[in-house]
Amino acid sequence: MQDIDFLNEYRDRLIKYINSIDVNTILKVSKFLLDRIKEGKKIFIVGNGGSLATAIHFAEDLMLNNNLKSRVFHLSNQSSVTAIANDFQYEDIFLKQLENAMDDGDVLITISCSGLSNNLIKAIEYANTIGYTVSISGFHGGYTKRHSDYNIHVRTEVGDYEATEDLQLMICHMIVSLIKYLSGK
Repeated sequence: MQDIDFLNEYRDRLIKYINSIDVNTILKVSKFLLDRIKEGKKIFIVGNGGSLATAIHFAEDLMLNNNLKSRVFHLSNQSSVTAIANDFQYEDIFLKQLENAMDDGDVLITISCSGLSNNLIKAIEYANTIGYTVSISGFHGGYTKRHSDYNIHVRTEVGDYEATEDLQLMICHMIVSLIKYLSGK
C-alpha cells in the first residue's frame, strides 16, 4: 500500500463513520444540555487519554459561550486525579470528585472509545442516582452506551482510536455550535 492509499483509506473510513452519525440524537442532546445550562445546572465532562483531551476541549468551548453563563467542569486536575488514585484507587478518580461537587439535576458527560473503563462506569453509576448522564461513545458503545440517559454512538471499528477520537471531537463541536445557534448567538 502506498502512503497516499493509506491516507485515502483513512479519509474514506471517516466519511463512512460521519455518515452513520444520528444527528437527531445530537439535536436532542444539545437541547437537553441547553435546558440544563439555562436552569443553572453544572455539567461535568470526563474521559481517559485522548478522550480526556476532548473532554477538556469540549468543556472550554461550552464555558466560553458567555451568553449562557454555563457552569462546565472537566475533572482533569492532576493534583486531584493523582491524590484520589493514590489514596483510594484509580477507578475512583471521577467518582470522588463528583461526590464532592455534583448536585441534584447536574449532568455528567462521558467521552470514551470503548465505554468500558471502570472509572467511567463508577462515575455513571453515581451520576445516575442524582442527576443525568450523557455519553459519547465509539466501538460497540460498552457500558456507557447502555447506562446513560442519552448516548451519541458512532459505531467505529474496535481499535480504531484515531478515527473514533476525531469523530468525538467533531460531535462535541456540533453540540457547541448548535447550542450557540439555539441560544441566539
